[in-house]
Amino acid sequence: MNPVFISLSLFIVLLSSSHKAASINEYLLNKRGLECLKKQDYDQALEAFTRLLDHQSTSTYANLGHVYFKQQDYDKAKSAYSQALAQAKDPQKAELQYYLGNVAFQNQNYQEATQFYKKALKKNPSHQASKHNLELALQRLDQKQPPQNKNDQQDKQNKKKQEPNKTQTKPQQNPNTSEGPNDQPLAK
Repeated sequence: MNPVFISLSLFIVLLSSSHKAASINEYLLNKRGLECLKKQDYDQALEAFTRLLDHQSTSTYANLGHVYFKQQDYDKAKSAYSQALAQAKDPQKAELQYYLGNVAFQNQNYQEATQFYKKALKKNPSHQASKHNLELALQRLDQKQPPQNKNDQQDKQNKKKQEPNKTQTKPQQNPNTSEGPNDQPLAK
């Protein structure tokens, strides 16, 4: 048998087995990170997801964003979600833009939040949490802008009297859970 053929065959077998090992390692680290996130052990979740960054998958960055969001480190959450969005496929983009909208909302940047929620709705028009949060962000923007003249002030006061009292003023974090961003990994 040809020694070159044997060497090449051995190299291919080793290469494929190392790829499988990396995939298993990714899976286990991701699973550990999600379990820690669910248990609110954010330090351990952060460690697991940070180790996964070597693989730089969309779901790793999104999950890392979830941990930072839960820790209320919104700047790091925005960075992680942005990195996930940069490499995401279309089905994932709406959810990531929604998460970025939530980060902007928490930073009281309602203009930016509305832009992200609108982008999420453009990708997925039936995303209920984005619709709800867009309404809240628009309300907050409206509250921040002072009326331009007395007639505008009068119109706004009359409008407020006519509007029913809205009971929920916090943004929805996720349509599937009340705990915050989706703790499930995004599909690769």
